[in-house]
Amino acid sequence: MKQKNLVLMGIAVACGLVAAILTANMGGPPKVETIDLVVAKKDLTTGTAFTKENIEDLTMIAPYPKNAIPPEALPKIVTDKQLLIGKRLSRATHANEYFNVADVGNKTQILFEPGKDIMSLPMTAGKAAGGFVGPGSRVDIVASVMEGTKREVLTLLPDMHVLAVDGKQDLTEQTTFPEMRMVSFAVEQKQALLIALANQRNANLELLLRHPDAPKREYNYDKVLSTLKNLGDKEAGVLITEDKKDTKPEIKMVEVYVAKEDIAPNTEIDEELIKTKFELAKKPAEYHADAVSDMKPYIGTFKAFKTGVAKNAYVMSSMIGAQAIRGGGTPPEVTIDEKPVPMGPVQQQAVEIAPWPHAFVPPTPPEPRTRDVGHHTNKGSIVYRYRETGVDTNEWKLIAVLSTEEASAGKDPKDSKDPKAQGQ
Repeated sequence: MKQKNLVLMGIAVACGLVAAILTANMGGPPKVETIDLVVAKKDLTTGTAFTKENIEDLTMIAPYPKNAIPPEALPKIVTDKQLLIGKRLSRATHANEYFNVADVGNKTQILFEPGKDIMSLPMTAGKAAGGFVGPGSRVDIVASVMEGTKREVLTLLPDMHVLAVDGKQDLTEQTTFPEMRMVSFAVEQKQALLIALANQRNANLELLLRHPDAPKREYNYDKVLSTLKNLGDKEAGVLITEDKKDTKPEIKMVEVYVAKEDIAPNTEIDEELIKTKFELAKKPAEYHADAVSDMKPYIGTFKAFKTGVAKNAYVMSSMIGAQAIRGGGTPPEVTIDEKPVPMGPVQQQAVEIAPWPHAFVPPTPPEPRTRDVGHHTNKGSIVYRYRETGVDTNEWKLIAVLSTEEASAGKDPKDSKDPKAQGQ
């Protein structure tokens, strides 16, 4: 009997062990199917460029639960690092986040976040880390303002994203920009207004190149805005100057010619055109230094608006040049440095034309001189004939455009069929 009880007890213990093992197996985590995806190693900003050199530093392969991704989304997810090379991020990506095909684009594509605009600033390499600032760089815009003998230096905008340098976005073609002239940023509206205010205060703007992994700057937009608004205000404690006057500086104005309508390229400048197609307007001289304030010197001198003038645009000196000749290009600007040999006073002599009575014939007055200037092109040679505006004035006016044969034959401008050759 005792032996039978021991057997039953052993069977019971074995059954308990089997039940415990089965229960442990049933309560364990189920096996999850995963898929290897390309994920970001760290936070990446919009516009980050992927190259063969940096792909391993920016990305890694990580397992991801397959059941956490909708089946229809799987074909749109990047699973191969090679697919990222030569592309840019079109949105900011956090560490350990996978990439969608729609998140990357070609390097030539302008990519910036929704809600932002593009603003460009004139910039030289000396003010942009020696030209090392490039597309995708992270920079601080630093401003310095001088008033009197005081200078204020402040971080105008930190952690700005550079979209392009001189319109270029591909870092694989050019990694430094020693001759840069323009840098483009992705900005919010209030950031654009702050930059405009800094320019209005004549601030000197420079770029500080930040490390991609550097922490974000502590920044107070309202404080910076207040500082710029209060430049020179003694109560604000910014740029205090002893000789500051409350009177506003007088703004010097200048009269400029503004087009009433579009003026076509190569339109000759004459008195009627100026009187009917333009009007005078007063503009700040500081911003219109290249404006033409007097059109009289250009009237009747075969000058024209080379590129035309758009409606409501003011006339600049660079718009004016020699009028283009039919069948050829623009005649060259000619300056005749060789001065004529002094002729001395004209001797007035009486001329006897009959034995008696004698008749006095006054001498013929001297006429303005003419001079031919040859112009050689791949289409042939032409001769520009100039006539002095008066006797010994040494000021010349284009009166005719002749072939070399006509010039050799001494053809007179009045015989030409070309109205320009007749001085009309």
